This record gives sequence, structure tokens and C-alpha cells, in this order.
Amino acid sequence: MYLKKTLPLPSPADPLQAAVVRVDKNNRVHFVPALFGATAGEVIIYSPNNGLFAAIVTRHSFADTAGHWAEGDIQLLANKRIIQGVSQASFSPDTVLTRAELTAMLVRSLGWMESGAVRSFADVPSGAWYAAAVSTAQEAGLITGYEDGTFRPNAGLTHEQLAAVIARALSFAGKAPEISGLTPEALGGTAGLTTWAVQPVSMLLEAGILKHYEAADFSPKAPVTRAESAVMLTRMLQYLKFIDS
Repeated sequence: MYLKKTLPLPSPADPLQAAVVRVDKNNRVHFVPALFGATAGEVIIYSPNNGLFAAIVTRHSFADTAGHWAEGDIQLLANKRIIQGVSQASFSPDTVLTRAELTAMLVRSLGWMESGAVRSFADVPSGAWYAAAVSTAQEAGLITGYEDGTFRPNAGLTHEQLAAVIARALSFAGKAPEISGLTPEALGGTAGLTTWAVQPVSMLLEAGILKHYEAADFSPKAPVTRAESAVMLTRMLQYLKFIDS
């Protein structure tokens, strides 16, 4: 449940560089869904938690995303403290995204507090950097493991798997769109789409997270890159009205 709050601003903020964060007891900051363009002089925030909030401005950039087709979305989510680089100066946009990375980004995107790092899967050590995010996402039903009890955190994931996870996030936030006949089959170009992925892909088409012109080249079984994940998460957050459009 997201509680609406307002935070006064001393001056207008650029939504592309500004973010609202929650400061935890260890003085670490965490993204909070927020809209800067709704009302002059204040920012509207939506948080499932109480605590200490602050508006910050960051001008992050990565040397290896200059001129990249996803540069804008990557910078935006870096400024929102949702995504991180593989180093301070590098994002590695065309590297395949891992299941652990997606889970961490998704939990951050929804503004959740991570639960304790419970050993939720046989191959997720409690001390792993992604353990708390995996535990949190599993509790919420956003992610599932494999039949052998593993999560395979370092494995890549496909476009249709990413669609399924994002569709679950929309449902969890209470904003799953009604599917009005706009299906992958109607658009064509999605040969090989697994049966369980038809509804999630249809949901993303309805929400505009997956664009109509992209459906012809969706490639359900192709691996997701870090750049593609940044674009899809940005669209998800804009659809949810968790960031400015």
C-alpha cells in the first residue's frame, strides 16, 4: 500500500536529475516513487514506508553509454538510485542482464524496504549482495525459482521472462491494465512466444511498456541486455506514475 505524502522544495527541480530518497538507519538512501512536475513548489511522493525522506539532485553519467540508444533512460534511473554501474564510470549497457540484477532493480524501482537476507533458494547465499532483494521479491510473488530449488542468480533471462516479471509488478501495485483484445498474435512477429507469456506480453502492450512497433522484433527467447532492462523499467515506472513522464 503506497501512502501519498508531499515534500516542499526550496526551488524547482529537474525530474531527470532529481529524486526522492528514504534515508535508512545506516544513512543509506533508497529510491522512493515521486512526481516532481505535478505541483509547483513541492514533490508528491508515494511510499509504502514511513521514515526520513529527502529530495536530492544527481548528475550521473557513464563513459560507455555516451551516444547509446538507451543513454537517457540509463542516466535517469542512475540519478534515481535504481540502477548501478559495473564500476563508477562504466555501465556495460550491452551485457546480458542477470536474474540477480533484475531482482535488485525491481525491488528498488517499487520503493520497497528489503526484508532480511533469508536463504530463500539453495544457490542464494545469505551473504550475497542480492540475497535480501531476492527474498523480498519472492515473498511478494514477483519471482520464482526452478523446480530443483535453485534461483540461478547469475543466469540471464529472456524477453518473455522479463515481461512476466514486470506484469507481476503491475498487478502487485494494483495497476494491471485490462486486456482489450490487443494480443501478441494480432501484431505478429512473436513466433516462439511461450503460452504462459502471452498474457504478460499483452499486458505490457496495453500499458505501452512494450511498444506496438517493437512487437514485430520482440524475440521472446532472446536474452535481455542491461540497456533494455533500463528502458523497460523506465516505462514501467512512468506507467505506474512513480516517476515523471
